[in-house]
Amino acid sequence: MDTSKIKNLIIIVLALVNIFLLTLVLADRSEAKAAEKAADKEIAHIFSNYGITLSEKIKVSGITPQRFDLHRDLEKEEKMVSAVLGKVKVENLGGNIYYYSSPDGQASFRGTGEFEMLLESGAVPAGGDPVHAARKLLGKMGIDSEKESAKLELSGEGETITVTLNASWKGDPIYNCQVTFVFKGGRLKLVMGRRPFDRISSSTEEGLLSAATVLMRFLDIINSGGHVCNKIINIEQGYVMDVSVPGDSVLCPVWMIETDVGKYYINGISGKPETISN
Repeated sequence: MDTSKIKNLIIIVLALVNIFLLTLVLADRSEAKAAEKAADKEIAHIFSNYGITLSEKIKVSGITPQRFDLHRDLEKEEKMVSAVLGKVKVENLGGNIYYYSSPDGQASFRGTGEFEMLLESGAVPAGGDPVHAARKLLGKMGIDSEKESAKLELSGEGETITVTLNASWKGDPIYNCQVTFVFKGGRLKLVMGRRPFDRISSSTEEGLLSAATVLMRFLDIINSGGHVCNKIINIEQGYVMDVSVPGDSVLCPVWMIETDVGKYYINGISGKPETISN
């Protein structure tokens, strides 16, 4: 057999092998999707036995929660402040509190994630849309904000405008990390709240509860607590930030379950209810 025929034969064999492998992959995906649909249908059936309807858009399978360990990075923190106040002087006040100052304002950041920034007049204008200005400034600080509508409050016949945004992590809300912006006379005067720390030190998927397991825990919680709901409208993965040691935190997955009578939050590690204070 000449060389060209051998090469053609090898090409044909390799093509057949690739087709076979692709068929196996597609078959596996098809089986996985079928199993996910069956699981969603079974959960909906279980809840219907308790008189609770699950919205058709709820798909609890195929979601993999993660836990993140975050560490405070002082170099990144200084850059964050400098993005708003320009070049700053840094002072360590002790107790994990750092003070930053420049001609455009002052700021203090703590090891719990809380912070305040006072801006001098004219540093940041509100423009025609204070919500857009707040989101833009938060992005400038390197903090992602939740895509949901911001909380907007007016006082003093519109002289003072307060915008509150929820921070987010990889697109999911951090329920106990909110940042408030106070505009007066068309200028931003104060930024305060709580932020997630700067650097991932580790992450894991092990030991975390799936959305399906959380829903079953929720069913047990409302039954044992005597609560009543008729419909689950939505289930959403988010986080709470826990700080046990200043400068180090855990982003713990939390599932928000929205029902016809309110929202419930279930811890994605312990399966216990979470109290979210807004």
